[in-house]
Amino acid sequence: MAEKAAVEIRDDREHGSLVAYEDGEPAGTIAYFVMDPAPGALVAVHTVVRPEHEGKGIAGALVREAERQLRNHPELF
Repeated sequence: MAEKAAVEIRDDREHGSLVAYEDGEPAGTIAYFVMDPAPGALVAVHTVVRPEHEGKGIAGALVREAERQLRNHPELF
């Protein structure tokens, strides 16, 4: 079974990405853009996890964070 990483995820909205950090270093990202006008949508374009961080649940953590933001803050998108 894959090891689950403790990650911090930051939304770099200016550059259209959610970035996962493990031990303070970038481990993965989801690139996205927001469609306007209302009712708009957040469109995830690409998900990448650095090879040395694969198998730790980082991509899943990024997707869960994107879903959480959409659910809790629809006004931002």
